Amino acid sequence: MFAPTVRAATECATRVLVSQGTTNAATHEAIREGARRAFGSQCRAEGLLLVSEHDRLYGAGTGRSFVDGPYFADFPRAARVRMNAPGGLTVTVNKPVRCPDMLQIHEVQDAGRDFAGVEQDDLLRNPKTDVDVLASFTRRMDARLSQARHVMARPVLEEFRRLLPMAMEACFPALRPVLASARLVAAQLEAQRIEMERQRADAERARIEAEQRRIEEQRIADLRRADELRLAELRRAEMQRAEEDRRRAAEEEAARKRAEAQRAEEERQRELRRPVNVLKRSYAHYAFVKQCFEFRSGYVSIFVSENEFGRARIAIKAIETKLKSLDGSINTDFAWAEAASSISIVPERDTCQTALQLLMAAFQEIAPDAATPKKDF
Repeated sequence: MFAPTVRAATECATRVLVSQGTTNAATHEAIREGARRAFGSQCRAEGLLLVSEHDRLYGAGTGRSFVDGPYFADFPRAARVRMNAPGGLTVTVNKPVRCPDMLQIHEVQDAGRDFAGVEQDDLLRNPKTDVDVLASFTRRMDARLSQARHVMARPVLEEFRRLLPMAMEACFPALRPVLASARLVAAQLEAQRIEMERQRADAERARIEAEQRRIEEQRIADLRRADELRLAELRRAEMQRAEEDRRRAAEEEAARKRAEAQRAEEERQRELRRPVNVLKRSYAHYAFVKQCFEFRSGYVSIFVSENEFGRARIAIKAIETKLKSLDGSINTDFAWAEAASSISIVPERDTCQTALQLLMAAFQEIAPDAATPKKDF
């Protein structure tokens, strides 16, 4: 049932190859490539019918695999057979189908024409494949012949039932245009199916490309965000380093200033601890105590008593003696004059007593031996 369709497709493609100058000396691949072009142009209907017939006979979806695989693998051999045959492509490879005489009687042919007309009307209302048309025609004819009362009805029915589907067109010429229309409809449906598959493939390809573009754009965006985050992190790290440098510089400057202040303080303390300066301070305390004593002399309320002033004189004398022993270059007259001239405070009891205490404290510190009471008993 499938062989005539294969032969028709092969002969059509081979005829196109010969018309284009292709010979049997061409390579297998050149013949296959020419056949593919023929099935896409002059032999498109035959190619579509080849696929649809295989799908009908062997299962949906098998036709394309058959054509792309076994059919094209064997096509160069089949084309060369036709090119090399005597008479070329006009040679008939198969014997023509002969219709039994019993099916050519007028009553049978009249019934065939009637049912072919019915199938044509059905085909206009509801497009069907040629296989469906043959099946419906066969059922109608079988029913008509089964109901016939003619003495030859039984032998005719038996002959009809032995008739192969491919011989139906030979026995009933009125069926040929119906089957041709059905095959054309099938080819058109196959073309529509192929076009829909192509559109679906194009849509799927477009979807995949769009998805790939989206993925690529997302990847680029992710890389851009990663770069931005990295740059932001670098800027933060740079700002942090700059802040740490500023903080470190500020700490170093503060430490430097503290060290300078400490050195200045140490220098000041050293200067203050120099014997001449200690003597000047002691002179200043004594001079202020003396001023306090003389300021209230003769009053009932005094700031410094006579006994306190006497202790102050003993203390300053001892301090002077001790410090001169430590630094013989001290000019006591110059030191006294400088200390006395620095006093600018109006005497009050509290300030006077404070000056006396500071003097006696210096006396205890500088000349502890002289400050310690002597045993007088």
